[in-house]
Amino acid sequence: MNISHSFIIADAPGRVGLRSAIFAVIGVALMLVSGCKSEIHVLAIGDSWAYSWQSALEDECRSHDREIVVYNMAIPGATAEWWATQSALGEVKQLLRDKRRIKWCVISLGANDLLQGYKLHGHGYEIFNRMDRDIRKVIDQLLEVSPELKINIHGYDYLNFEQTPLCRQAGQSVFGGSTRFKNSLIERLTDNAFAIAKDYPHVTATSLIGAMQEAAEIADAPNSDLPSPTSMMENNDCIHPNYHGYRAMQRRIYASFFGVLEHQ
Repeated sequence: MNISHSFIIADAPGRVGLRSAIFAVIGVALMLVSGCKSEIHVLAIGDSWAYSWQSALEDECRSHDREIVVYNMAIPGATAEWWATQSALGEVKQLLRDKRRIKWCVISLGANDLLQGYKLHGHGYEIFNRMDRDIRKVIDQLLEVSPELKINIHGYDYLNFEQTPLCRQAGQSVFGGSTRFKNSLIERLTDNAFAIAKDYPHVTATSLIGAMQEAAEIADAPNSDLPSPTSMMENNDCIHPNYHGYRAMQRRIYASFFGVLEHQ
């Protein structure tokens, strides 16, 4: 929103400058009081969650009277290991050079590394060390181009490997164990995010754990014995939330990231 005022002042020449300055200050004050805020220009990189939740991100920001421009460079199926390569980040780094108004970045990475690496590739818990290393590489390369970039990282909310026979089979293939065990692996992604964030002054971590359970009004959320509710997931999809699921998580990201840092 742009506010402009035209004033015609008939006064002595020596007082026109003072009057103009006073009205300029009043104009700025009116803009602040009216809630006029600058656009958020945000880069989104990572995997299918970042690729799919753009409309939820935009709607959440606009619900707080913030206009947002999203440069969505996320790629479904992408891993932190892939994003850490120079070739993967080349186009993103060029975008940061070209679009200097991008001051925010949301990164969704780690789930595909975990899904592919924990059991299928036999890395076990070592996969978390690999993810830590690769996500730091991504952050370092982004900050090399844009040192003041505000970055948000997070884990993921619980998945749902219970809703269909195929989901139950997939859950056993990639993780094994009970629902609580599967959820404990997802929780470690959040732990990784907070461990990384504490080492960077411009990086913020957000916990998404239990966001979908909470939105579905499940008692005592987060409940690690339960998956994220089917009502928040895409139909017959073990991994991907629907719009309502993404919106529940974006509420947390806005509260801990955009809402907190918007005036800094």
